[in-house]
Amino acid sequence: MAGGELATFVEEIMIGNIVQLIAGGLLLVAGKRLYWFFVGLCGATAGLFISEFFLHPEGMTERIIVAVAIGAGFAVLALILQKIMVGVAGFIAGGFLFVSLLDTLKITLPDWNWAVFLIGGLIGIFLVKILFDLALVIISSFAGATLIIRGLNLGGSNGLIILLVLILAGIVFQSAQNRSKPTIITPESRP
Repeated sequence: MAGGELATFVEEIMIGNIVQLIAGGLLLVAGKRLYWFFVGLCGATAGLFISEFFLHPEGMTERIIVAVAIGAGFAVLALILQKIMVGVAGFIAGGFLFVSLLDTLKITLPDWNWAVFLIGGLIGIFLVKILFDLALVIISSFAGATLIIRGLNLGGSNGLIILLVLILAGIVFQSAQNRSKPTIITPESRP
């Protein structure tokens, strides 16, 4: 790799990490409210894998274009077909979480990553189906925390501890936002 190519490669990695940190932060604090963003982000993540394995793009720019197009399509569909697309996003996020969890723990199962993804995806769909609102909070917190950990390139036991703390913080923060505020009765507001 020549000097210019190396600089471009390093720049792309830094931009990718910054995007992961921003997207992860948004999901962590507002994943339920921004469910369409969550679904779009899951679609974009799937788009990155789809473009790499099926389209074999020349550079990162082409991969990003495909990912953004698929993510935008998922986001639009989420606004139209909310429950179905949140289920799809639950599958993608659950699968991605399980594979990322194995990566964080430095467990390698190269021939079984598809099975791990499938199991995580099915658990993600189950959570979304049974506990729709709570599942959105939990899965978006998991996805946001995972993106932040990946953006910071953390692994091992420190990465796992930070991942768990971020997940818990996201769940607590989003749950606190969802609680209704108590109504204060004043003398003027009595019937």
